[in-house]
Amino acid sequence: MKTVFDPTLIERAVLLARELQERASALQTSSERRQQAELDRMLQVPEDKATLVQLTDRAFRAHAPERVAEQFTHILDVQGVPRFFSPIDRALLRGFQTFGGWLPGVAVPLVKGHMQHETANVVLPAEPDVLSEHLHARQEEGMRMNVNFLGEALLGEEEARRRMHGYIEALLSPDIECL
Repeated sequence: MKTVFDPTLIERAVLLARELQERASALQTSSERRQQAELDRMLQVPEDKATLVQLTDRAFRAHAPERVAEQFTHILDVQGVPRFFSPIDRALLRGFQTFGGWLPGVAVPLVKGHMQHETANVVLPAEPDVLSEHLHARQEEGMRMNVNFLGEALLGEEEARRRMHGYIEALLSPDIECL
């Protein structure tokens, strides 16, 4: 069967998409514009995005500040400081690279807290009650959400089974449409 594209329908869809984007941009707050610019910069350099994923998936997985500092520094040493961070944040990360291992009990909570603060409106706690409240509020606003669980590095079959069980449980929640 041959697919026929209606040029009029395509043009209407493009116009509607443009109008929706313009309206969404007009409604953005200054802090949302700042964060959008940072996310746009992140998407420009795939290696920087990969570095951020490694930092969140690998470096912050450990509980001991010494181990977190070691992993974090290693990733930054090998891959560099991501360019999408602000100049101040890049300087702070370079400072962590140099001095973070000397006082990991102080440096790690500061870096972790700062990263959590900076990503608080896009990276949420995965505890069911917190996540459910957020998803419900977005649904009330007419939004649909795609949920991505961070920390995808698997450390064996048992963890893989635990994660699979968690994903199935999440999909059974009426608040989650898509993982």
